[in-house]
Amino acid sequence: MMTGAAPLVVGPRPADGALDRLDDKTLLSVLTAFKKGNFAVRLPVEWTGIAGRIADAFNDVIELNEKMARELERLSKVVGKEGKITHRASLGGFSGAWAASLG
Repeated sequence: MMTGAAPLVVGPRPADGALDRLDDKTLLSVLTAFKKGNFAVRLPVEWTGIAGRIADAFNDVIELNEKMARELERLSKVVGKEGKITHRASLGGFSGAWAASLG
């Protein structure tokens, strides 16, 4: 599910206010939604410490997947349906295998 809406942050704030611990239930909830194709979910940006760094990195991965899915959808339309075989994928901000997969 790709949407243009604002990201949906999943998970309540910990009752004790500790934002520096990874909440496994929140992580599982976001992972499950992401696995099902929901690119609107995100881990809380308020998390701090290692948990915050994990949340930031994971949210970035969701965003990269969403961009890739949108570009593949665009290519499917222009190449597959409109027959414009000279079109290529064009995305910025990718490196490593992400960039290589775009040719």
